[in-house]
Amino acid sequence: MTEVNNSNEILNAHLELLKELHALFLEEGALLRTSGGRLDENFLDRKRSYLTRLDTSLSGLRSLGGSGVRLDPDSAARVKDARNRLLQILMLDRENERLLLKGTVSSTLQQQFAPVLPGRVARAYGGTGGSPGSSREQPGVE
Repeated sequence: MTEVNNSNEILNAHLELLKELHALFLEEGALLRTSGGRLDENFLDRKRSYLTRLDTSLSGLRSLGGSGVRLDPDSAARVKDARNRLLQILMLDRENERLLLKGTVSSTLQQQFAPVLPGRVARAYGGTGGSPGSSREQPGVE
């Protein structure tokens, strides 16, 4: 009976952690939308703090056994809930990654390519920056 209670405690703790992570990833998405792809250091520290808790929770799950272990219907339902929550978290993470890339890549590209001045392209290709063809002789004209 203690083994069943222990597995229930481990599953419940893991589900609770997944709920907290889900809320964290929702918050991250909202922050990325409002900040234009930038996260402050406090939020990143908070996110990092979940790593040790997640490692501990995963170790607890491994101690329950592998996929060959028979689960009672209640535990099987909790495992299914955990899988569904994990899929939601992965989808949120993917969306947050897109938002982060959109915010950081676009600002970097804007800084590099926005200040294109007239004639800069022509000078880069050996022209003088004047009107097209002004630095060369026109064919057929002597």
